[in-house]
Amino acid sequence: MSNILIVGANQGIGYYMVRRLLEKGNKVAVLDIGTENISKLAAEYSYSLLVCNADATDETSLLEGINSAVNTFGKIDIAIHNACLCTFEAEQDTDYEVYRQVMDVNYYGALRLSKLILPIMREQKTGRIIFTSSGVGVTGFGNISPYASSKGAIEALAKCLEIENQEYGVTFHIMHP
Repeated sequence: MSNILIVGANQGIGYYMVRRLLEKGNKVAVLDIGTENISKLAAEYSYSLLVCNADATDETSLLEGINSAVNTFGKIDIAIHNACLCTFEAEQDTDYEVYRQVMDVNYYGALRLSKLILPIMREQKTGRIIFTSSGVGVTGFGNISPYASSKGAIEALAKCLEIENQEYGVTFHIMHP
């Protein structure tokens, strides 16, 4: 069984991923800005689920959540960036601030998690970091250019960080749900 940390799992894909991982006997730490849904699983999985309030855009809260997970589980085998912001408007109706917000959660959130968890995994000489992406990050799609652009950026980030961390036994993966 693995010790898994997931950023963004209070609802949607992340929630169901956590539920399945717990059913399989893994220990899971969830870091999210909302915890009302995922906290309901805590009664059933009190010894294997840690829920922390953290924001993918806030390095301090992410670090606190990571430290709590390491202190609770001893180590982190897998870290998953699943936090996501998606908007549904055409480019001409989307200002720069929306692009910045989406990139801050999706791309910079993945980068923040990586930069915070990599020192731990390098010291362990093992670990896996997974970014939840989307096919639109490669192919594009109308009316979601901030989202698609951020997913394309994390595709490239995972490839680069994989190369840079080979000697440490840390691998990077992209998940396309």
